[in-house]
Amino acid sequence: MTPLERSALNESRHGAALNAKQWLSLRLPKRLRAIPLQRFGILLCERLSKGRRPPVGSTEIQIISPPSSIIQMQRTDLLTFCRQIGIASSETIRIKRGTRSLLELYLSGLALSYVADGDVLLGSVILRAAARIGFQNVWLDQTEIHLLDQQESDGGFGLVAAESELLGDDSDLAQTRLILTVEILWALAERAFSANGATFTPSNKRRSPTALTNASGDR
Repeated sequence: MTPLERSALNESRHGAALNAKQWLSLRLPKRLRAIPLQRFGILLCERLSKGRRPPVGSTEIQIISPPSSIIQMQRTDLLTFCRQIGIASSETIRIKRGTRSLLELYLSGLALSYVADGDVLLGSVILRAAARIGFQNVWLDQTEIHLLDQQESDGGFGLVAAESELLGDDSDLAQTRLILTVEILWALAERAFSANGATFTPSNKRRSPTALTNASGDR
């Protein structure tokens, strides 16, 4: 992206956050189960607008080797794996030497592919994981643009018919849309912070990845 395009994308993120915050604050039904997710969505909007990092936990991820194995994962396994990356502390994300570029390639390609095929939920979670690691490339840019295009005029995100089916028959449309909106906001916030040159390390500086091991501890 050119600097002008990057600036325009950043402005789009900020506008999306402002509109989504209004939707989260005013337009959702007052349901007890929705309140915590609403609050988290509003927190993401505020952090995105201020350029602050999204919440980061210390959960260790289930690390895989080689990176190409992610393309063989079932949807639920890929969703879980990428969510674990998205909340992991920097110290738990270890990439085997010589595989970082492949991991970036697979994650970026999958993110764009899923979003283009209509699985916006999974695409946004993969995008968040890629941004959490610190990846930046044109496929991820295109994925983010696709996600921004999902925002409706009321501020919420998503054409929810397909997403509701993917989440399960018990999910009503309002709850599905809330989940999708929060997941997309989280991905946008991760991207915004990562694009500013940070990869969520404690010192706010880039670190060289070390090793990616599988669950059995093989190196």
